[in-house]
Amino acid sequence: MDPNGRVREGSERNQTQATDLWSGPASPKVLLVDDDQTLSHERAIAGALAVLGVPYALSGPHPSAATMRRYSAVIWESAVDRGQGQLDKYDRAALRAYLDRGGKLLVTSNRIFDALGAPQSSSNPQGTDENVQFAAQYLGERIPEGNSTYVVVQED
Repeated sequence: MDPNGRVREGSERNQTQATDLWSGPASPKVLLVDDDQTLSHERAIAGALAVLGVPYALSGPHPSAATMRRYSAVIWESAVDRGQGQLDKYDRAALRAYLDRGGKLLVTSNRIFDALGAPQSSSNPQGTDENVQFAAQYLGERIPEGNSTYVVVQED
């Protein structure tokens, strides 16, 4: 800004800057991770949390385990119809550290099992044994006869 006009400029119409701001409750209980690339499916989850009165904070992709530990639970939103690229090796490492210390996680994605649970193939070139192990150990996925499914584990 140059309110006194001391700096010679080609145009005075460039004195604005666009910003994007989010604000939420002072003491959020749930961390909502927005990991859907350019989509905005986290808005539906945020709206539901707000209507239910659940205080939440919004995070971009790749939060650390330390960040996740500050909340009672984490909702990791990875969108719909997104296969490869979900939960990269750094995300899985952070989630392991968080979950191994008792963290609570809900992953929302209709393709998370395709992304992580299938071994490497022509349709899943990023598949690894570590992906499959993570999906089985931390998300409860099992692949009986090539059909991906999940198992709900209930604790007494």
